[in-house]
Amino acid sequence: MKKAFFKPTALLLLGFFALQGCDRDGALEALDEDEVAPINLMVAPRVTTPPVIDGVADDAVWDQADPVFVSVTVADIPAFAGYGGRTYQVEMKAVYDDNSVYFLARYNDAKLDADRQPWFVDPATGLWQQESRYPTFDEEGRLIRKGFYEDKFSLMWEASEVEGFARSGCAVSCHVGLSPFSNDGGKTALKYTNNFGEVLDMWHLKYVRSAGTSIPTMDDQHTNWTSTAKDGGRHSDPGVNSYANNAQTIDGKAAPLYVLKNPPSSYFWITPDQLAGGEALKVIAAHENGDLTLADGSKILASDPNYQRDGALRPPSVYTRIPDGDRADITARAVYDGGFWTVEIKRAMITGSDVDVQFDDLSKDFPFGVAVFDNAAIAHATSAEPFFLRFK
Repeated sequence: MKKAFFKPTALLLLGFFALQGCDRDGALEALDEDEVAPINLMVAPRVTTPPVIDGVADDAVWDQADPVFVSVTVADIPAFAGYGGRTYQVEMKAVYDDNSVYFLARYNDAKLDADRQPWFVDPATGLWQQESRYPTFDEEGRLIRKGFYEDKFSLMWEASEVEGFARSGCAVSCHVGLSPFSNDGGKTALKYTNNFGEVLDMWHLKYVRSAGTSIPTMDDQHTNWTSTAKDGGRHSDPGVNSYANNAQTIDGKAAPLYVLKNPPSSYFWITPDQLAGGEALKVIAAHENGDLTLADGSKILASDPNYQRDGALRPPSVYTRIPDGDRADITARAVYDGGFWTVEIKRAMITGSDVDVQFDDLSKDFPFGVAVFDNAAIAHATSAEPFFLRFK
């Protein structure tokens, strides 16, 4: 039976996030010149029976851990237009055993968002296109169409010592562009570390592309000091990720690569089992009027309102696959129920990778940052300060 988990008295102790000043060259205004004592502690007890990673959190083992409460807010900057000021409250717990560490996160979210850039056809032009991941505004700045993306959750750790991370948390890696001598392509939000050799381990849960499907994975990525205009210093760990873009160019036209033969109302992804079992069919032809021919000879008609904008059977933007290598280091499952997300996470204490945090010294405190993405590609709510994991 699920327990109420928000404690307002504890949450009153937490301040809202305020984006620290960040120059174009990435110089961050530190929160404090002195090291912050680790008062925001998440203490992980050692357990003999680990939790089942199913996103339900009904395992008795979680009762052995005390919660820590994190308030996160989206910064009000141009790159996060349409999201600025949104606030979420996250309750977290951790336990560990001889081999792995386990995390539980619960937080409020008014709506499940899993309609990530779906395909639709414009019957007037016969062209297939995808909904934008970003909100659309008119010339007066008024929202005219929401973004179409997915809910996500992220944790960030030090894979190496990163200057300022133990004081200011994730903010040390947030920048409004590259250096004045670099062409940043007009980007106003990039993430990278400031000094040579610094690496942050980024755990990135993506509901549509991993943790909500048959692939219970939290993508393993990292941020370092080598930055580009496209991605900043964000990089993927070695290995195959848990998803691929469900897109192709065929007969000179953009179109989905696969569709489901008998889709349920409003589906959001295609799984490896559906590909292997023949439920997913490849699109083999795109006609001038927008009709698609599938591998079994059947057709999707552009005149069918189910495949037009806001229709019930629009093809998904991705199909999922089995990850491997370092990208598959983290097991996670997320479940949305009644206005709240429940996320359970498992990772080996030691992976051996130089771009991963290694929980190899149980006498130290490990600083970490928390981020919530609510139907957002890049706009994320973060905490005003770092929190710390301590092994009991």
